[in-house]
Amino acid sequence: MTVEPVTATPPRSVGSTVFIQTWARLTFLHWAVEPERVQPYLPVGVRPD
Repeated sequence: MTVEPVTATPPRSVGSTVFIQTWARLTFLHWAVEPERVQPYLPVGVRPD
């Protein structure tokens, strides 16, 4: 997995808008997962609970 840096400004101009998304109906589902299974996907120094 490659992690791209996040900056305060976009890397380039996008131009005209071709798509709009709204989250009027959104559901977050949570379930227990073994910490060892998610650790490889977390940034260095972050530990799952």
